[in-house]
Amino acid sequence: MQNFAHVPLGRDALRFDASMLAVQGLLVAISIASMLTAIFAFRFRAWHRRGLLALYFAFFLVLEGVLSWLFLPPGVMGVEVGYVCVAITALFVLAGHVVRNLERNADRDG
Repeated sequence: MQNFAHVPLGRDALRFDASMLAVQGLLVAISIASMLTAIFAFRFRAWHRRGLLALYFAFFLVLEGVLSWLFLPPGVMGVEVGYVCVAITALFVLAGHVVRNLERNADRDG
């Protein structure tokens, strides 16, 4: 059985550990990069070019990570930003599937 006496309570519970902030920053960077990649794929109909999408994702992941490390204090972009970006990503992925199916059906019918 674990002893939870080391778990901080009260004001101490509000402090974030540096590793937690790093994980949070990484998750936000991943969500922003995936959102930008989904928007790119939808705008330019690039869902069939997976290598290009992977490069685009990696570029924006590195760019967002470096820029946030250089210019933003830790913890400024909360998890909520990541949630919003994931929701936008899901909407663009869903829209991409709908458009791709509609285009495929139009080609088959026409």
